Amino acid sequence: MIEDLERQGLIKRLPLDRKKVDDAMALARRDIDTARTLLSTDCDWAYNIAYNAVLQAGRALMFAKGYRPDGANQHIW
Repeated sequence: MIEDLERQGLIKRLPLDRKKVDDAMALARRDIDTARTLLSTDCDWAYNIAYNAVLQAGRALMFAKGYRPDGANQHIW
């Protein structure tokens, strides 16, 4: 499966960079805290921010495993 994603140009190997992992997890934690704060006053935004937290946590996992998203259909900040 990983090889298929690489062949399709959807992911790319990269050397492990602990800072990239930590930075993505820091963004995920920040967004979870923000979503939790907004949940009682603005559910729509809270869910959008929580989605971003999951996205960042997923990116952190990819970075930790030595991959990054590649190609046109991705979320990169």
